[in-house]
Amino acid sequence: MRRFLPLAAAVTLILVACARGATPTSNVPTASPPPTSTPTPISSRTPATCQAVPSPFASLQPINVPPVTDADWAQGPASAPVTLIEYSDFQCPACARMESLLRLLKEGYGDQIRIVYRHFPLISIHDKAQITAEAAEAAGVQGKFWEMHNLLFERQGEWASLPTDQMPQVLAGYARELGLDVERFTRDLGNHTFQAKVMEQYRDATAMGLSGTPSFIVNGRFVPNNGYLPTLVDEILARPPQYDPPAMQVDPARRYTVTLRTPRGDIGIELYPNHAPVTVNSFLFLARKAWYNETALFRWSSDFVVQSGDPAGVAFRSPGFQCSTEISDLGFNEPGIVGMLGPSPDVTNGRFFITLTAIPNLNGKYTAIGKVVKGLDVLRSIPENEQALIPPSLKIQTVQIEEH
Repeated sequence: MRRFLPLAAAVTLILVACARGATPTSNVPTASPPPTSTPTPISSRTPATCQAVPSPFASLQPINVPPVTDADWAQGPASAPVTLIEYSDFQCPACARMESLLRLLKEGYGDQIRIVYRHFPLISIHDKAQITAEAAEAAGVQGKFWEMHNLLFERQGEWASLPTDQMPQVLAGYARELGLDVERFTRDLGNHTFQAKVMEQYRDATAMGLSGTPSFIVNGRFVPNNGYLPTLVDEILARPPQYDPPAMQVDPARRYTVTLRTPRGDIGIELYPNHAPVTVNSFLFLARKAWYNETALFRWSSDFVVQSGDPAGVAFRSPGFQCSTEISDLGFNEPGIVGMLGPSPDVTNGRFFITLTAIPNLNGKYTAIGKVVKGLDVLRSIPENEQALIPPSLKIQTVQIEEH
């Protein structure tokens, strides 16, 4: 099975969309840090449980999308087992950011995926959405649709804020750069030769109830959360191992340690089953199933955390079950604390993070299961990367478990 670059750290960037009729926002979303809270002793909380989760793809709703025809712009063979249709807007910042993920899908799956681009110009909030869509079509009739597509997204920051009357000249410059017949390109643009095609796809999008861009449809099912895309493709092509919720085998009175073996050195972790017995039990179950073997460790920005725990390196991969959060008096008040993540704040599904500094505002919000007792320097040696998609800087080769 193919593996993807880690996306978990980029979820907030990827999920932001341009909404039809909404007020335009800045390219990068900002959020205030969560307030510091006092962790609640586990004895005063409802005991945690683990529950099976349904297949993400099976839970998606079918949508009556127009079939792909020769008039569509598509990359990948018609025989591909996965067809991903994107309704997009060249002036939408979120669409531009999604391009890096789409490139990874194409590179990772090759001929197993077909990606189709369709226009959904949000003309009520984007004053250049229509002309850029027509420009891509005008380039396409000369055999350079994807080249213009890429150029428009790559240089969105240069043209998006320009006066609209400058756009024909800017687009003609792009056409010249791509080696097009500029006179023909300019004539097609001025005559709105492709306006009807663009608006037909716009009407299709609104008829389906699509509310913004980018909107994705995978094998005829609407994807409401773009962060699921790699998981859905992976699931369609080859379902990963799926497990029932594990039976409780951990003894809270015993001591458990795990060693993450990496090419740069070992990372030793002492687990605290007396603080989070259900989650520690789940973590050890997955470790014994080799879930964490060959899984990337990556560092997201400055002295914050290192993340890992998903064998595909995507944000929402599930082993088939998830556990409710266990909050105890073990907080994140120092470097090396191991916490668990999931698709929402109140559940975990095997992904984990390790703090590189004290982060007390995580207290009471995430399940803490242990502490690094060896190898924190190995984690700190992982290079920082503030890009939306992060290469796998270091991999866990195997996990060794000891019980005392």
